Amino acid sequence: METTPKEDYETVRKRYEDAGQDHIFKYYEEYTEEEKEEFLDQLRDIDLQETERLYKDVCLVDHKEDSKDEEINPLPRESVHTFSKLDEETQGKWRLTGAQQIKNGKIALMLLAGGMGSRLGSDKPKGMYDIGLPSGKSLFQIIAERFKRAQEYSALLCQMAGENCAPRYNCHFYVMTSGLNDKVTRDFFRENDYFGIPEDKVLFFKQAMLPTLSFEGKLQFETRKKVSAGPNGNGALFEAFRSCKELQDSVKDNGVEFIHLVGVDNALNKFMDPLQVGMTYENNLKGCSKFIKKKYPTESLGLFVKKGEAIEIIEYTELGEDMATETYEDGALKFDQGNMVNFLISVETLESLVFGKAEILNSLYHRAIKKIPEYVEDRDVTEKPSKENGYKLELFVHSFLSYVEGAFEMIEGIREEEFAPVKNKEGEPKDSPTTARELISKLHASWIKKQFPDVEFKEEPSDSFVVELDFSKTYEGEFLTKEMIPEGVLKE
Repeated sequence: METTPKEDYETVRKRYEDAGQDHIFKYYEEYTEEEKEEFLDQLRDIDLQETERLYKDVCLVDHKEDSKDEEINPLPRESVHTFSKLDEETQGKWRLTGAQQIKNGKIALMLLAGGMGSRLGSDKPKGMYDIGLPSGKSLFQIIAERFKRAQEYSALLCQMAGENCAPRYNCHFYVMTSGLNDKVTRDFFRENDYFGIPEDKVLFFKQAMLPTLSFEGKLQFETRKKVSAGPNGNGALFEAFRSCKELQDSVKDNGVEFIHLVGVDNALNKFMDPLQVGMTYENNLKGCSKFIKKKYPTESLGLFVKKGEAIEIIEYTELGEDMATETYEDGALKFDQGNMVNFLISVETLESLVFGKAEILNSLYHRAIKKIPEYVEDRDVTEKPSKENGYKLELFVHSFLSYVEGAFEMIEGIREEEFAPVKNKEGEPKDSPTTARELISKLHASWIKKQFPDVEFKEEPSDSFVVELDFSKTYEGEFLTKEMIPEGVLKE
């Protein structure tokens, strides 16, 4: 197969000069030959025309005014599924249907993991972060173990229904990385033997990178030898899927029918839930999403709403205080369905979006004004400035919701069991490793108390007195034995 030859130095330089970005060659003559080639590789990968378009069409335009023209309504209450309100027969039927599909490998997990752990104070991929559990497990390991256990649990549910089958791993695990973390993520999985997942079931694919831009639209230096750039958001998965033939072939050749899209930074994300999968199949849906109820009106979660006939996600700030606090007669908030990045979508729908709506989905960039770490020449360091100094541009995965053709429904997740976000540094009172440990500890303690009501814990489960069950041994508290309870947490 023929490969396109690399642009030489003169060609790259002229392209950047023509775009008014030739300042980026300021330190070029200082580099070694190897450093020069690495630097040119960065520049070759940047689409300058697209960068200029995004600066003009996204960075310099206030899109908030456009959104106010569309009427925003809450999701109809009758259209939202709450599993706890289902009768046992329906729950059992849906759960078995879902378990059968998972057992047969019809569901794949797609983990959106292109980001780094910068906000956590880490220079590693976010998924490699150890949230401080007694086991020392990283987010990647927690997710991988839940992925395995979901399949074992599904096979056991089928056995209990009279089917003759043994637990096996038929489902595929797709990991979206980025230019920032692809190699180290692959190495981490390989060094840990893929956390017990068969290697042939794991596939990595890369999302694109975008440069950051100054307020004047200029490229920025991260270091003296590197352009400032980052992953272009979790919504980049659609273009990444379109660009990766290996991923397309894996989905097709292995008979995958639905893909479960989840973020890497939720330590309790309940993906490949047999009940959720079964509901989707039994109701002939094109997809569904789980949400969690907001704690209070101004909680900074994206909100599911209706705009016209479409489901969309907006920021709570787009509602205004009056709408954000609107309630029904029973006192419940009208707008309280928070996004937890848990989307189950049919392969048919995904492919129709990827190959039929690519141009639209790839245009839905969001502008963020940020304090972007930048190279400081007089001290030869990279520093985060005291005030905002530029733009980062991102695509959001939920943008596809407006373009789904066919039935797409919503499910209420149980917040205490399914939502432990890890976004901020240790010790922060919200969405941090500290709060995630406490949530895991309380959940696992509740599973133990449900199975063994007479046991007493030495202390109240918390972020410092952690009760941790093995994620590889139980999916939702099923089949617990006393041997599975960690040593030292129960009173003698």
